[in-house]
Amino acid sequence: MSQRTPFFGGNWKMNHGPSAAREFVEQFARLYEPRDDRTVVFFPPAVSLAAFKEAATGRADLRTGCDSDEDVSRRVAAISAQRLTPVLCVGEQLEERDSGAVESVVTRQLEAGLSGLLKEAVAEVVVAYEPVWAIGTGRTARTEDANQVHELIRAILLERVGESAARAIPIIYGGSVKPENIEELLAAPEIDGVLVGGASLKPSDFAQICLAG
Repeated sequence: MSQRTPFFGGNWKMNHGPSAAREFVEQFARLYEPRDDRTVVFFPPAVSLAAFKEAATGRADLRTGCDSDEDVSRRVAAISAQRLTPVLCVGEQLEERDSGAVESVVTRQLEAGLSGLLKEAVAEVVVAYEPVWAIGTGRTARTEDANQVHELIRAILLERVGESAARAIPIIYGGSVKPENIEELLAAPEIDGVLVGGASLKPSDFAQICLAG
């Protein structure tokens, strides 16, 4: 695993209303003790932000943050302007992978997403490689394939912000991450963490993921 601080993101999408969010935090806090050697964040739905924040005070980190390239660029710039941490997701459709267009698609999406940011702001972004065909399908990209895309993303960041800043930017993987595959994913040299969907809805599964590595 890289020297960057491992990043574990729980992306709830439209799941867990206010009461469920409170219950989750209480259970998760019993299973996961905060550690200085990793970053754990949650992305609850808007309706649950207040409840999550109240329940998580002193126990968890809360960050809020992405269909056209232009829309993503505006959102990333707006989030950055509010001094929040944008998590910029890039990833190909299945037909784009099958046609060999992964590199061109990811490059286009990444460059568009960062286009509204100054160099200093780019250094504060978290980039997530999240192949669309792996989201919620139970299918996960082969670790070696995901690592290759992470290497591509790192190379683009190196050109944009230079060696030191680019090496510090977390590049994480999303797409059917679960306790059963977390260790293999984290063992890849360019995978700095994960963005977790379904498995982040269960306190025990997400705690197991966050304790990996």
